[in-house]
Amino acid sequence: MRIREFTGADFEAACRLMGTTRHARHGARSYWHGADELCGFLAQSDQGFVIEGPGDAPTPSLVGIMLLASPHEEDHNPEMRSHWRQQRTTILAVSRTLGIHTREDAGTTDDGPHPLVAEHLGADARQVVLLQIDPKACTAQDERRLFERGIAWLAEHGIEVAADSTPSKAPILTSDSDDNDAVVAILTDHAKRQGAPLVNYDYHIEQDGRVVAGIVAWAMGPDVYIDTLAIDESVRKQGLGTRLLAHVEEQARRDGCTTASLDTFSFQASDYYPAHGYKEIFRYHLTDGTERIYFSKRLV
Repeated sequence: MRIREFTGADFEAACRLMGTTRHARHGARSYWHGADELCGFLAQSDQGFVIEGPGDAPTPSLVGIMLLASPHEEDHNPEMRSHWRQQRTTILAVSRTLGIHTREDAGTTDDGPHPLVAEHLGADARQVVLLQIDPKACTAQDERRLFERGIAWLAEHGIEVAADSTPSKAPILTSDSDDNDAVVAILTDHAKRQGAPLVNYDYHIEQDGRVVAGIVAWAMGPDVYIDTLAIDESVRKQGLGTRLLAHVEEQARRDGCTTASLDTFSFQASDYYPAHGYKEIFRYHLTDGTERIYFSKRLV
C-alpha cells in the first residue's frame, strides 16, 4: 500500500470510494452522492492524502482518503477551496439533469469524528475534514498509516497531537518501496548534517530489455559498501560481475573513497572477492554450520 498526497487526478477514484463506502444504499446513484459529498469536504480542505492498493497492480486503486484543514487562517488554500465549491455546483447541476437530487436525499448523518481522530486530536478533531477507507481493501494498520501521515502534516501546521499517537506507541508496519525510500531519506539527512553525505552507486546491465546483472552500493564517508552484486545464471562467466565491481570502485575512488567493504556467506561465492583484491577481515560461524565472511579492499 502506498500513501501519497491527494491530487485533482484522484477525484474520480475518490468519488467512487465515497459512493461505495458511504452511499452504497443509493445503488447506481451512489457515485453522484459520493461526488457531491466529496466536493463539500474538499471545499473545506487545505491538504489531502490518499492510500493506493497494491503497487504491482496495473492501475493501483484508491482505497483510502484523508482531508485536512490548516488551523491557521494564513495557511488556508482559498484557490483550492473555491475550485471545489465550483465543482460541487457543477456536480449538483449534472446530477439534477440526470434526475438525481443528491443534497436533498443523501441522508448522510454526522456520527462525530473518526475514533482515531477523536482519540488523538481532541478539540482539534475538526481539522480532520474526512478520514475514509474501503474496509474491504484496507487493514486497520493501513488506516493507521494514513491517519499518521495526516496528523504529521497537522503537527507541522501547529496542531498538538496526543502523546500516545507518537511513534513510540505506533504499530510496526511492513514497508513497501516508498516507505523504504522514506527510511533512506532519514539516514541521508542525518549523514549530510554530520558532514558525511550518503552516496549511492547503483548500476545494472540489460539484455533484450531485461536486467541480467546489477550492483547496489553506497558510501558514507571514505568507505564504499558493496551491498548486493547479482548475476543471472544465463550470463554468468562473462565477466559482468568484474565489470560492475570495478565500475563502482572507480566511481567511489573518484569521489574520495579510500576503501571498499562487503560481507557474504560461505555458501555464496566467498572465493570470488579475494580474486578481485579483497582481503578477509573476519568471519563468524552461524548455528546452521555456515559462515558469514567480511572483506575489505584498499582503493588508493
